[in-house]
Amino acid sequence: KILGLPISPKFYRHNLNLGNIRKRFELKNRFTVLFTGGGEGAGKIHPIIRLLLTKKLDMQIIAVCGRNDELKEKLSKLPLKVIGYTDKMHELMAISDLVVTKAGPATIEEAITKGLPIIITNYIKGQEKGNIVYAKERTRAYYEPNIRKAVQIIKDECLHRRQRLDNIHKSNAPVYKIALFIKEILENM
Repeated sequence: KILGLPISPKFYRHNLNLGNIRKRFELKNRFTVLFTGGGEGAGKIHPIIRLLLTKKLDMQIIAVCGRNDELKEKLSKLPLKVIGYTDKMHELMAISDLVVTKAGPATIEEAITKGLPIIITNYIKGQEKGNIVYAKERTRAYYEPNIRKAVQIIKDECLHRRQRLDNIHKSNAPVYKIALFIKEILENM
């Protein structure tokens, strides 16, 4: 039985105080692009951000580097919010307008839950390619490995500021569907 990928129930809390979250992360209320490369900080984060910063767009950038200290150090020299490994992705996505990531299944599911468009810049061959198709079916998602073209998509998203997609309600959350399925099995034993 296919019930979906379970993610933390935190992502289904949609009544967060965005002003307080921005204040805590020292961010403004403006178009926000969240870059993430999973726990290892993988992907094309640095070259895309470097090129994006030359465009002088009215936006702010958050880069979550995971455990990649080398990436964190490189990005810390640039005008953006740099974060290492964090358990606050649900909050960061709540204040973001766009996610740029590799095709990690958890990040994709989290972004879909928050109604965010996604730009996928790369994937792990053999295991993440199907995640691109899945993302495109569920949200406004792009697969763009070319750095210049990825920056152009970010620019278009920033300039057009399309309305965010609907958040996924917890009644449709795989984590709860799985729990109910297990409960049903146990009750029928």
